[in-house]
Amino acid sequence: MTQTSLSSNGHAHAATTKKHGVGSSDADGAKSAARQQFVGVALNMSWQLAVVVLVPIFAGVQLDKHFDMVPVWTIAGFVVAVAGFASVVWKAYVTFNQPITPADIEYAKRLREQEKDDD
Repeated sequence: MTQTSLSSNGHAHAATTKKHGVGSSDADGAKSAARQQFVGVALNMSWQLAVVVLVPIFAGVQLDKHFDMVPVWTIAGFVVAVAGFASVVWKAYVTFNQPITPADIEYAKRLREQEKDDD
């Protein structure tokens, strides 16, 4: 059974417990938690990208049609879309590249000790 918990700095950690003599290692639990975090961030990033790219460009096209102008608003919408895209990608990058802190290391040590005690 894998349990995911948060350390003091908000990072997800996975711990495994043995049930009826069958269990997986902390590494497997950590990989599973990391995979879940990756999928969650990727799904969140996908809908955010769709919104920040499509809405400004669509609005620019509609404004150009309404005012019967050359594509001034479409180009402005494209610039806004590029800025929004960069913002969403940067936030995802920061989320994936959080440094390992001493609190994370201590948490992992406690989990290993608990698993040794359970054996």
